[in-house]
Amino acid sequence: DILETVKTGFTSYFNDYESAARYYLKSYQLNPYTEQPVLLKAAEMYDKKLTYYDKAKAIYKQAALYGPDEKSRRKAQSRLSLLELASGNEK
Repeated sequence: DILETVKTGFTSYFNDYESAARYYLKSYQLNPYTEQPVLLKAAEMYDKKLTYYDKAKAIYKQAALYGPDEKSRRKAQSRLSLLELASGNEK
């Protein structure tokens, strides 16, 4: 689909994960009823590719609440819980 094509374009050709994440967030802003897990994808970019964990956690929280399906909401909540646990252990 178009989102995967754009993501592949950003990440494969340019390794521009931040632009890809911003694209996912913008696509959610333009259409919050999308059937694609764009919040989850944005959070994963900030989490796993950019290691911006605080930003990732904020977006995972949104994805856990507003994801388009149960699977993506569970995945977001699971990763959020792990990140919160890890950040709690650093204190």
